[in-house]
Amino acid sequence: MGVDYSLHTILALWSLAVGAFLCVVYDLFRITRLRHKQNAVVLFISDFVYCIIAAITMTVLFFNLSYGRMRAYAFAFAILGFLIWRVTVSRLAITLLNKLIDRIEKLLNSIIMRVSVVITRIARRIYTSVYCNTAVKSASNGCSLLIKRKENKNETDEKNQN
Repeated sequence: MGVDYSLHTILALWSLAVGAFLCVVYDLFRITRLRHKQNAVVLFISDFVYCIIAAITMTVLFFNLSYGRMRAYAFAFAILGFLIWRVTVSRLAITLLNKLIDRIEKLLNSIIMRVSVVITRIARRIYTSVYCNTAVKSASNGCSLLIKRKENKNETDEKNQN
């Protein structure tokens, strides 16, 4: 039985691609770490999730391309693909993604501010309308009570004078 070198070449190239893919996934986790301070539990969970993703990806690679056999050079090419992506594209991608996220945050903040101003104006108009209607009703009741009190006071003054 002969050795199929094309299978090894395909495995090596796919290992490079998988390494680059794993670096992209790692960069996504890195961006969240750079933008938000995380406690130890969240870091542990994110590292655990990354390890699971890497293990599943490498397992699928080995099962599909080398009939389930682990090849050391495949790991080496995956590490090489990771490092090549990290040194070349990763720095630029993280910089651009941070700028994009900053712009999206500014846009969302301006939208939220405009919506909150509109909601505040509507709430003030509703409150003013309800308050004025209540004040008018209580004022009409209050004035009639004052008139009745004056009438009662006049009657008591007349009784006292008699």
